[in-house]
Amino acid sequence: MGQAAGTIFRFKEEMAIGDYVLVPDGRFVYIGKVVSEYKYESTVDSSQEGYPHQRWVEWVYDKRAIPRKMLTGRVFDSLKGKKSLFLKHFEDIEENVKNKRHYFSQQNDIAIKDEYLKKLQKGGLFGVHSSSFEDVVCTILSIYFTGLRRLATTSSDLGDTDLYTELPGDVKICVQVKHFYPKDGDLKEWVVKQLADSMEAGEHGIIVTSGTISEGARNEAERYLTRNIRKLVL
Repeated sequence: MGQAAGTIFRFKEEMAIGDYVLVPDGRFVYIGKVVSEYKYESTVDSSQEGYPHQRWVEWVYDKRAIPRKMLTGRVFDSLKGKKSLFLKHFEDIEENVKNKRHYFSQQNDIAIKDEYLKKLQKGGLFGVHSSSFEDVVCTILSIYFTGLRRLATTSSDLGDTDLYTELPGDVKICVQVKHFYPKDGDLKEWVVKQLADSMEAGEHGIIVTSGTISEGARNEAERYLTRNIRKLVL
């Protein structure tokens, strides 16, 4: 509790307009700049919503990331820690933003990712099927949701959750994974309803698909959200 309170205090009292924010993502780092004073948003102060302590951030270079290896050694090493709010070497980051602009566009693997996604959606990747795709999703999301595990599911139309975890603060995450090929069409409303029917009040739902999402499915998820029935993300 003391560490959490200290984080909120620094976020409110010590962070200032003009400070940089670093968000690591694999081999890349996104850099933003704080552009607002502290704001307390009471409408999301609950265990279901969370994050009532807010500041606006403007991402540099249209939210393009810089390779981690382009950071100075001391900044690179400091990102290995698990603290969420602590002091960095401002001048090092300022140097990256002002004098290494060209590095923010050197993301050659973006094209590779796009090609990989096309092959995935066409069914052109050997060994990728519903079960293995679910394994991959579980591995990736476990980075963000500790303790995420596969459930023994029956794919029932009456309600089904593939992955599940309970996090501190009584936050419960339900994940539905759908590996669709183009011949199967867009992800439809029934998938949203299938996950929602397996959830209890206050749980958070995530749907991950290898295909595309229909407008109807998005509207169905929004319907649950606006009526505060379930929290669903596609």
